Amino acid sequence: MDYSVSHYNNISEISKEVDKYLNQHSIINFEAIGILEKLRENSKEFEGVLECIVVSEAEKIQVVSCRIRPYNLLISNSQDIHAISALVQYFSQSRITIPGIYGPMAEVEHFTNLWKEISDEVFQTSDEFLQYSLSKKTLSTQLIGDISIAKIEYTELLKGWTEASIREIIPSSTVEFVKSCTQSFLRLLEKNKVFILKVDNSLVSMAAISGQTKTMQAINDVYTPPEYRGKGYATELCIFLCEYILNDCDNIPILWVKATNLTAIHIYEKIGFEKVAEMELSLKKLVAGT
Repeated sequence: MDYSVSHYNNISEISKEVDKYLNQHSIINFEAIGILEKLRENSKEFEGVLECIVVSEAEKIQVVSCRIRPYNLLISNSQDIHAISALVQYFSQSRITIPGIYGPMAEVEHFTNLWKEISDEVFQTSDEFLQYSLSKKTLSTQLIGDISIAKIEYTELLKGWTEASIREIIPSSTVEFVKSCTQSFLRLLEKNKVFILKVDNSLVSMAAISGQTKTMQAINDVYTPPEYRGKGYATELCIFLCEYILNDCDNIPILWVKATNLTAIHIYEKIGFEKVAEMELSLKKLVAGT
């Protein structure tokens, strides 16, 4: 098969056919869709994007990738596994650095296996995540405590929670990865998109909404310190955010959860979330805290 690779640095040059391709599997390609939508509205809105690379065969798009922090390469769903090979060859020949890659499991695994074959670099870590979406919730809020938008005065505490959460979910996280994720969280805090739950005047849980597209909105950064777990706090906060996204924003709530986090998976499925995809995050360095 004869594949062509298009490399874009300017959002105005990217064809709307790319959007149509991504929207064939809109939930799986949620992040890429959100990036392009933001950039088309305001080219300075999303500073993490470096470029967009599109692989086509006979002028038909087969896979789309974006270079974006913190994992650098974000890869879309693809029905043509050979197109991933063309993408790997392009990155190798262009000597493009890729510290990490995130996307649908089959596509990521094919990319990293091929990369290992043709280069000296190895993606040493792998974390599997399940992607969920919600069309109708099955639980209601129980009014356990008071939910509000996090104030700037909580910045240092919530920053610490975020770092702890990242290292707990992805123990292999590098310092650079943790820093990049934390910076993204702080931007959400500045935009009043981080919510907290207080019980008896103690801050016990947090969650954020981010990555909004025209039809979907993600729930991220869900964290409850160990001493407050098992009391339903995260569940209460997530139900509240689902109601907010469904009713106030008229969007579909989506989220990601680590495949081994059975407790969280049970909570999300009780709320009404349904699994839509298996995703994978692979980083090159294994040592955390270096």
